Amino acid sequence: MRPAFIRAAAAMAAALVIFAAPVVSNADGPSDAVASAARYIATTQQADGGFGGFGDGQTFDAIFALRSAGVDPARVRVGDKSPVDFLNGRAAEQTQAAAAAKAAMAARAANLDPRSVNGTNLL
Repeated sequence: MRPAFIRAAAAMAAALVIFAAPVVSNADGPSDAVASAARYIATTQQADGGFGGFGDGQTFDAIFALRSAGVDPARVRVGDKSPVDFLNGRAAEQTQAAAAAKAAMAARAANLDPRSVNGTNLL
């Protein structure tokens, strides 16, 4: 039980630092390489709005990467599904501390309130 408490405390401390940090954008826009990488990531999106086949965290990583490249993850769509839709649909399943922390950071990157992602408090 003690290691789980330590992991949960560390995840919450990381979340506090991230949520307190301002959102920074590059006024000049992304470089050509960054824009190209964001376009590539978008080509790997699946029909449910998610990315890859290695668990929900892979989609959360894609949200981080897209936002870092200056791309709004809600605008990256396959049909009518975005990675934000995927996050909304999977938030309640993030029951482990590390998964919930990663989902909370993805929610922040997607301009969602991590305290209420489709009714789930990820914090």
